[in-house]
Amino acid sequence: MPGSRAGVVSRPPDKLLLTRVVELANRAAVALCGVGIALMGLHIVVDVAARNALEHGLEDTIAFVGYLWMPVVCFLALGAVQLKGEHIYVGLMADHAGPRTRRVVEVVSDLLVAGLMAWMAVLAFRAADEAWALDERVGVNRWLVLWPVKLVVALGMSLYVLSLVATAAERVLNRTRYAKELERHDDIPDPGA
Repeated sequence: MPGSRAGVVSRPPDKLLLTRVVELANRAAVALCGVGIALMGLHIVVDVAARNALEHGLEDTIAFVGYLWMPVVCFLALGAVQLKGEHIYVGLMADHAGPRTRRVVEVVSDLLVAGLMAWMAVLAFRAADEAWALDERVGVNRWLVLWPVKLVVALGMSLYVLSLVATAAERVLNRTRYAKELERHDDIPDPGA
């Protein structure tokens, strides 16, 4: 049995407090994404049904989907996807590396992306503040206020940054199940070891 010694199964190390807090925040964000997906689907179904039955759909459906539902759904889920390791992974630098080198490459890339996303989050918070100051609105009737959605985008980016930092910390401390599985199944010796 892998991970056992003399009949005793080893327990994976506990997650960092940061990781547990970020996971909790991501669960809340994913719940909001689920509500957003359901509301977006309902909105689109009602719009299509109204177009077919009444030959006139709901006002501003495109504005709602493009400026409200899609940003909420896309940006609030980024952190949860990072923690689960389900982003698109291009392993050109890490595919032929040993487990320790791979971990270093992944930690460095996580921290680089975290830095970039932190800067983008700052810009998004500034955009939300500017939209609030200008009372920015969209749609035919201009009643869809943009600053709350821009704030959600900034919060989603911030949660993604926290998720990247938590993932990097778990990798540095070798606490992730993913890192353990890489070391157990990797036959390529690490030249840096």
